[in-house]
Amino acid sequence: MKHHLWVLWTDYFKPEHLEANPDLHEKFWNATKLAGAAKKSEDPAQGQDLLNAVDEIAKIFWATKS
Repeated sequence: MKHHLWVLWTDYFKPEHLEANPDLHEKFWNATKLAGAAKKSEDPAQGQDLLNAVDEIAKIFWATKS
């Protein structure tokens, strides 16, 4: 999951996306930290937090496709 987040961040999103979504960097930072923590955890809540963070990024991604 972490790898896929980094590919999106480094290869897809552009400065104009960041201008339109000023908290995008923070969302990616939080999601990658959650991905690292979820990999070490067996707590379902940890996994749900990661899914919620990824969903926020996905909404922004799909909005850029419109």
